Amino acid sequence: ADGTGAVDLRFVSALIEPGKPGLEGLPATFGENCRTLRVTLKDPCSNLQAELLYNVFEDCDVIARTARLQNLSLADLKITGALSLCLELPDDQWDLVTLSGAWARERSVYRRPLVPEHQGVSTRCGASSLQQSPFLAVTRRDTSEQQGEAIGAALIYSGNFLALASVYQNRCAR
Repeated sequence: ADGTGAVDLRFVSALIEPGKPGLEGLPATFGENCRTLRVTLKDPCSNLQAELLYNVFEDCDVIARTARLQNLSLADLKITGALSLCLELPDDQWDLVTLSGAWARERSVYRRPLVPEHQGVSTRCGASSLQQSPFLAVTRRDTSEQQGEAIGAALIYSGNFLALASVYQNRCAR
């Protein structure tokens, strides 16, 4: 309501619990060997609370994440953006993998080396589609479908989205 364009989320609490809670009204992932780290953050000025859930699946290399935002004040609060992940990598020796397509040839794989600029995929159409998938991965240059190091990220639910990989002056990727 006051025009502030940022929040200062501060740590309130953390809890580790067994299993993975469902997402009311939405399909979700589940697993037998799973634990959840629940981190609560709050902005003391706007009274915006963020609950971050990190679901660690112990029998595979997967972390599922959920963010829940709640306005605890009486004033209106307009969320104009909430980014999901920022991952710092130790170097820039990665390829970027994205998926794009069209009717009858969905999910074509596009792979290119990371270079010093922003690269990625996005849409402002209001929904993900076969043209632009809310997915990207970075792989080591010698990674194949059978072996090698790869880190992938995908939005399960998306409207407009932005997925970027960047190389900075210190030759590290983000």
